[in-house]
Amino acid sequence: MSTQPPPFAADGSRCPVTGATASGPTALYGPDLDGDMMPALYEQLRAAYGPVAPVAIAPGIDAWLVLGHRELLQLTREEQDFSHDPRRWTLLREGRVPADSPLLPMVGWRPALLFTDGQQHRRMRTAVADALAGINGHELRRSVRDMAENLIASFAGRGEADLVAHYARLLPMQVIIQLLGVDQHTGRALVEAIAGTVSATARSGDASKRMAQILLQLIDDKRRNPGDDVTSALLHHPAKLTDEEVLHNLVVMFVAGNQTTVNWIATSLRILLCDPAFRSSLTGGHLSVDDALDLVLWRFPPTQN
Repeated sequence: MSTQPPPFAADGSRCPVTGATASGPTALYGPDLDGDMMPALYEQLRAAYGPVAPVAIAPGIDAWLVLGHRELLQLTREEQDFSHDPRRWTLLREGRVPADSPLLPMVGWRPALLFTDGQQHRRMRTAVADALAGINGHELRRSVRDMAENLIASFAGRGEADLVAHYARLLPMQVIIQLLGVDQHTGRALVEAIAGTVSATARSGDASKRMAQILLQLIDDKRRNPGDDVTSALLHHPAKLTDEEVLHNLVVMFVAGNQTTVNWIATSLRILLCDPAFRSSLTGGHLSVDDALDLVLWRFPPTQN
């Protein structure tokens, strides 16, 4: 998002990075679009447009999809030209994004580090980084191992399992809600609410309200009874985040840590089961587990856009 109109067409028909002219955006939404199609689609866009391609992220809402590494670095580092604050988004300022758009619960402004620039961003980032740095790595590894073994034991005797539903989706959720200081029952409700919020569907608005209610109750509980968890660390950090800032930075951490890890685990398992060469390299000792997971990240990023 540019903080000022680019020196090209004021209507956004030219990319502010490359100067490329849009010639009909490619839709990145709709029931016919699924994750398996995305790698091939991105290659087609690169071949047709280069490092920046015109896309539509909702009916009537066009955007530029950055596909080049150098251009992405420029976009994310030069906040004086490309603000992280969606309130500066031209389409939003001009009222061309409907107030009930399912995009807004995901891309609308929130008082969180992903949606701020300058000193405000650094203040929140410091609080989040310090809260995460306070996690005991040895205890976390032990907890993750115990949770993983318990999940595997729950289906090992059945002879079959849905490895996504019974493992990949559950393990990251259990780890993150423990780090945030949330009980398992509340954690499941929180997972559903956040998933609905970021789904960019008609139910996103209601899901966002449920998410806020759950997190505000958590914040209230942790203010009164702090524990050894990330939520308490944020609340008592010298940056003095407000309850609203804590809420939305918790959402950022949850989204970044949960669904990406679900995708990473699920994709790794799929490749292990379906790619004989990959499986042979891993079981034969040519690849360590860490190297194998890095290879999956390189070939199939858990967040594609």
